[in-house]
Amino acid sequence: GQLVARGFRQHKRLGAFLRSRYGGTSWQVTTRSTNYQRTKASASAFLDGFFGGRVPKDAWPSFRENASEEPMFGVEGEDGKGIRCVRAAADAKRQREAWQPGELADAVASIEDAAWNPTDVADVAYSRHCEKTGCLRDGHAGLGDGQGCVTGSKAEALFRLADKFYYGRYNGNDGGRAASRLGMHPFLSELLRNFKDDSESSEKRLRLYAGHDTVVAPLLAALGVFDGKWPPLASRIVFELREGG
Repeated sequence: GQLVARGFRQHKRLGAFLRSRYGGTSWQVTTRSTNYQRTKASASAFLDGFFGGRVPKDAWPSFRENASEEPMFGVEGEDGKGIRCVRAAADAKRQREAWQPGELADAVASIEDAAWNPTDVADVAYSRHCEKTGCLRDGHAGLGDGQGCVTGSKAEALFRLADKFYYGRYNGNDGGRAASRLGMHPFLSELLRNFKDDSESSEKRLRLYAGHDTVVAPLLAALGVFDGKWPPLASRIVFELREGG
C-alpha cells in the first residue's frame, strides 16, 4: 500500500507538534527510512511539518537498498528482511506454531484465513478503507452490512484477534518475547551508539527513523513495555537524551 493523503497529514501534524515541544527547528536532523515508498513519504511529511516547509537538504530520508542490512527489521529473518539470526528465527517459528485463535475463531470463521493470519487479513481491511478501494468481503454473502462487507461485531472480533496474534508474535511466552529481544538487539545497539555520540556533541541532534508496525511492536516488546495492541497508523516512539541529575 501507499501513503494516502490522510496519512501524510497525520505525519505532518506530528512533525509540527514535536517542533512545538522541542523549541523550534534549530536541530541537526538525520533521517533513515526502510526502503518502502510509504515510509519514505511518511518521513518526508514529518520533516515538512517539523521544519515548517523548509526542510534542509541533508535532513531528507536515506535508506538501505538491501533489506537484510536494515537493523530496524530485526534478526528474525523469516521473510528475507533483517540481519539473519538462527536462534531468533527458531524462537519466532516456535511462537508461530503455538498460535491458537481460541474462542474468537468462530466469530471470524466466514472471513477467509482470518483465524490463522488475522493481522494480514486486518491489514487488508485497513488498506481498503484508507485507500477507498472497497471493503473486506465476508465469505457469507448478505452478512455484515448486507452487501457482503465485514462490519460490526465481526470486524471487532477480527481486530481483537489481530491484537492477540500481535501480542503473541512479539511478546509471547512460546518464543515471541525472546525473538523480539534478540531481534531488536542490533537496532537498540545502534540507538545506544547514537546516544553516546550525541551526548558528546554540542549540537542539538534529532535522529528520525521511519519504519512499520513490525518495527514498533518488537521494539516495545524488547524494552518490556508492549501493551499487546497492534500499533495504529502513524504511531511513534520517542527517546529523549537528557542532561543533569
